[in-house]
Amino acid sequence: MTKIPLDDRKTYEMLARGEATGVFQFESSGMREALRQVKPTVFEDLIALVALYRPGPMAYIPVYARRKAGTEPVTYLDERLKPLTSGTYGICIYQETYMEIAKQLAGFSPAEADDLRKAIGKKDHKLMASLKSKFLEGCAEHGVTRSSCGPTWSRRRTTRSTSPTPPATR
Repeated sequence: MTKIPLDDRKTYEMLARGEATGVFQFESSGMREALRQVKPTVFEDLIALVALYRPGPMAYIPVYARRKAGTEPVTYLDERLKPLTSGTYGICIYQETYMEIAKQLAGFSPAEADDLRKAIGKKDHKLMASLKSKFLEGCAEHGVTRSSCGPTWSRRRTTRSTSPTPPATR
């Protein structure tokens, strides 16, 4: 398995055509359509698709595809999000990204950021409510406008506990 190339051009061309019958995670008709939209060219595109192909985050597949293709500009609610989300075209896909956002923009400790990850994964509404207040207050203390941190918080609801870990954190 360690000898399988992750950069085989012909494999990506095949997947970009939606030819994925028999390929675990990619063989459903909806996922094959997502492959045709995104036209993966790197392994990270495949990881992002697996993470996005769930209720909620699916709405971001066309956005990811357009931004990857260059037909929609990549935008950031706050420029400080750019280093955290540029690899996913400005979209927060992974729980680990939300943890970093909480640490960098809201001043969360690593333990508090991990509490956020757990609350997202377990859909712990009580913990989420207490963390939301801390997140919004922390963002304000770090000069993040309410118009940036409010939508950033809201978008975290689309992340699921089954989102794969991005390559950089494995």
